[in-house]
Amino acid sequence: MNVTSKTKLHPEMSRKEAVRAFRAMREELARVEAERDALRDERDRYHGLACRLLRQRGDLRRQVAELEAALAAQQWRPGNEKPDATGWYQTIEAEDCYSHAAFDGAVWQGYPGNNPPLFWRPIPPTASETTP
Repeated sequence: MNVTSKTKLHPEMSRKEAVRAFRAMREELARVEAERDALRDERDRYHGLACRLLRQRGDLRRQVAELEAALAAQQWRPGNEKPDATGWYQTIEAEDCYSHAAFDGAVWQGYPGNNPPLFWRPIPPTASETTP
């Protein structure tokens, strides 16, 4: 390592001056090495922080994707689109007329002539079902 020092050794120096200059250079070297070590520690700390933030970003992106999928699963669908599973669903029979209806896997139960509702969606979960 090339260290520039204010203190330099010269051939004309006395032994006492040379020892003093050598000690000053050794002290300066120790200070520079301590500063280097502190910078390495800081670099490692920031690297660790960056890695944690990247992992957290990945976790948050997964959570957002899960929430978006859950939201998409709760959206209204046209009545001519059949649900994937049998069960009870929230329906819209006419403008501002919400109800619940059962789908048996083939037809909607309780609708005259087995006509589908205008729109349907899964019954939204209650607050206690969504609270962790």
